[in-house]
Amino acid sequence: MKGFTLVEMLVATSLFSIVILTATDIFIRVQRAQRQAALIEKTQSITRFVMTRMAQEIELGSIDYEYYNAPDEAPAYTQREESAISSRTLALRTAQGERLLFTTRPKGHTDFAAPCATDDVAPCLIIATTAPTTQAERMNPFGYTIEKLLFVITPGRDPFIVDSITNDFQANAQPKVTIMLSVRSTVPGVQDPFDLATQTTVSTREYRR
Repeated sequence: MKGFTLVEMLVATSLFSIVILTATDIFIRVQRAQRQAALIEKTQSITRFVMTRMAQEIELGSIDYEYYNAPDEAPAYTQREESAISSRTLALRTAQGERLLFTTRPKGHTDFAAPCATDDVAPCLIIATTAPTTQAERMNPFGYTIEKLLFVITPGRDPFIVDSITNDFQANAQPKVTIMLSVRSTVPGVQDPFDLATQTTVSTREYRR
C-alpha cells in the first residue's frame, strides 16, 4: 500500500496552514470592519440626538442675552460683538423662565453636580438648568468625547430691547444660533477612533415687533 512521502506531507501541511492563516486574517478584518461600522453608526446617532435636542430648545426658547452681558457670568472663550456672539456655552431661557445652558465640562468637574466622572475622558457635554432649580444631565455617553463645541449667536445684541438713545430696537433680526459640533469615539476595543463634525443653524420661533 503506497502512502504519502515526507515531502508531500510537508507541502500539504504548509498549504493547510496558509489557508487557515488567510481565513483567520479575513475573519479578523471582517470583525474589525463590523465594529468600525457599528462605531460610526453609534457616533452618528449620538450626534443627531445632541443636535436635535439643542435645536428643539433653541426653537422653543429664547436667547439669554443677559448671560453674555454679565461679566461674572459670561463663560470663557466668549467673544461678543454687535453682529454676533461666539461662545462655547449656549444660554437660553425656557418658556418657564429657567436659564438653560449647553456647555462642556472636563473630567472631575463638580459644578452643577455634572456627571463627568474623574475616570472619564474629557470633555463631556452637559445640559443644565439654573434658577429656580439646578439640575444637570450628561448628553454624550462614556467613550464619546466632545472635541469641539462652538455657538455663534446672531444678532449680538438683544433684538427685543429698545435702545434708550435711538428709541429703536437694538437689532432688527430674528435670533438664530449656528452650532458647530465635533464628536470623537474612543471606545475600548476599537483600533481607530472616529471623528464626526457637523454644523447647523437654528432660528428661534419668537420674534416680536
